[in-house]
Amino acid sequence: MDSPDAIAVDLRGNVMTCQNTGAKGVHKIGHVADFDAIALDTATHFAFRPECMACPVVQLCKGSCMFLEGEFFKQSCANEFAFNMGIMMAAVWHLTGMVVVRVV
Repeated sequence: MDSPDAIAVDLRGNVMTCQNTGAKGVHKIGHVADFDAIALDTATHFAFRPECMACPVVQLCKGSCMFLEGEFFKQSCANEFAFNMGIMMAAVWHLTGMVVVRVV
């Protein structure tokens, strides 16, 4: 949801931080009736996370969830890394016929 031309909206017109959340609490960032007041200022884009910029699969996972911090982010990052490393390795094998044995 970090694209300037995409928003997540529920059936009541509430704009949310993410399509995977509800509009209750901190995840409601506005309403479509007051479109100019919608502001996403509670997230960290992966480009601003040093650990993401050094990751070989960041373009697949896009930094996991932009709203997680601390231990929740670390666990989500580990899960995304394992999942997306498998996808990357399969893509390399499919395109080249070679098996990835190490990522430096």
